[in-house]
Amino acid sequence: MAYNSAHRRQLLRTFLGLEQPCVSGNVSPIAHTDPPFIDLDYVAQHLAFDQQKSNVKTTHVPGLPSEPCNDTPPTTSDPSEVMAQQLRTEGFDQFKGLKAGELSAMSVPFTSWELARTYAAMYIGKANRPRAEPYFEDILEGNTWDFFYLYNPRSLEEAPKLFVPTVQFEHFLRIVNALAGIRLTIPPGAPGSKFYLKFGEGGSPRPRFLGRSICEADFTNIRLKTPVHHDDDVGKGISEAVMDDLIRKLYVLKFARKEAKKEKNAKRREEANMRRLDGIRSVQRMLGLHPIAGVSTRQVDVEQAIPHDRDMDAVFAAVDIEVAEESHSVVLEVGISILDTREVVNVPLGINAQNWSSLIEYHHLLVYETRFQRNHKYCHGCPDAFNFGTSETPRLGELARRVRALLAQHTAAPASNPTQRNRTLILVGHDIAADLNYLQDINVNPGQLPGFLGCADTKDMHQAWRSCPSGRNLGAVCGDLEIPIRNLHNAGNDAAYTLQAMLALAVRARVDEQQREDGEDLEAATDMADKRVDFAERFHEGRSERW
Repeated sequence: MAYNSAHRRQLLRTFLGLEQPCVSGNVSPIAHTDPPFIDLDYVAQHLAFDQQKSNVKTTHVPGLPSEPCNDTPPTTSDPSEVMAQQLRTEGFDQFKGLKAGELSAMSVPFTSWELARTYAAMYIGKANRPRAEPYFEDILEGNTWDFFYLYNPRSLEEAPKLFVPTVQFEHFLRIVNALAGIRLTIPPGAPGSKFYLKFGEGGSPRPRFLGRSICEADFTNIRLKTPVHHDDDVGKGISEAVMDDLIRKLYVLKFARKEAKKEKNAKRREEANMRRLDGIRSVQRMLGLHPIAGVSTRQVDVEQAIPHDRDMDAVFAAVDIEVAEESHSVVLEVGISILDTREVVNVPLGINAQNWSSLIEYHHLLVYETRFQRNHKYCHGCPDAFNFGTSETPRLGELARRVRALLAQHTAAPASNPTQRNRTLILVGHDIAADLNYLQDINVNPGQLPGFLGCADTKDMHQAWRSCPSGRNLGAVCGDLEIPIRNLHNAGNDAAYTLQAMLALAVRARVDEQQREDGEDLEAATDMADKRVDFAERFHEGRSERW
């Protein structure tokens, strides 16, 4: 059962003895609706699209869920109204007797009232927030607050900022913990320092007492009686650095939000990079370039065959689709390049996996009805310049069937053996989200392809390998990998180079990782040897002195 803010305030005031129970009116409970749960079973079922959540089609790195779960289990305790009632009897005698306008002591740490009001939204996780928010909505009711005010010396016409002693905010958190059965605290480290503001350093102005409040009416009353600024509030004679520090404290919520946003974005970037690195690792396992589990002493040698078992018996299929530049719903070409990982088992890799290029099947489908149409405004199309064989020209009505047949030819279980499972299919693309959308436009749903598990994106793989802040186009990636290219923007060629780039990235990333590990081992061994030599020298010197 849930109550709206007005009902909650009335019940709280009744509980505190500030108001008589309402016996004549009707308090109507709001129908409680449980929040919908996100069904993650689609990961196990190899489903890459959630049509109910959004019209935007999403892609997934093989072996990874679409969204990491960041919530930690809630820290809870048993609710206790008796304890809350006892806590509310605290009188904060150190602030009794203060008069309006009286200066605060320099030793008193303060919390910005704006920051206190937004604590629930900024510092409480999703699990505990619904339980705590009602008490923050009624933060003025029944809680003792001694308000202090401080003007901005650079803008005295503005309303002063309000502060409360940090000890009172901490006390309020204990009351919420008792009522809600949770354990809220001021956050540790740098985020928590914003709740312990001290004033007066370097001669800066200090907060002045405004008044005490135990309910919303009290708060409204004392706000109306805010004194005008004092002569000492203008910050005469203080340095620019001290003034800048004071401004940061006055607008701590603004700066806290900026910092929180910055930290959140940094965390998102870190998580995105970890997903990209995991994507490379998944591809490496499927190609036998990395052990499936545990640690192995066998290393990748480009002059030798793969050193490990392949994971998931996968088939990689790179897809690239060219559409009309003025109408993206018109598909002109489809390029498909396929590598069956069974073919690479006994073939030496070669530099950048170049020896595996001959194992790839290359296909170029040029739609018959638009075979003479070329893009030229934003990129120069070359539909008649397929570098890897002969183009097919299916009619538009046959295109989806042909695409599905090519993508399923290595993964679909044979009809003659109904008990055999489909093999794993990984779609590969460079910035693949757009190509997946175009596949849907021609009535090819990746989630319905036999054995489809997920996607590998060479743009993400290259970005992770090079630790770039943003991804690069296919031509730049191939240039970085020293893959010779020509006639880009032919769908068949783009799909071919995308798959070659994926193989090269998987090999280069693994070789680089091995070199780093070898370097770390060598550094550790050298350090240990230096320590042994140093010990031997000191031991020898000690014996000589004793002799």
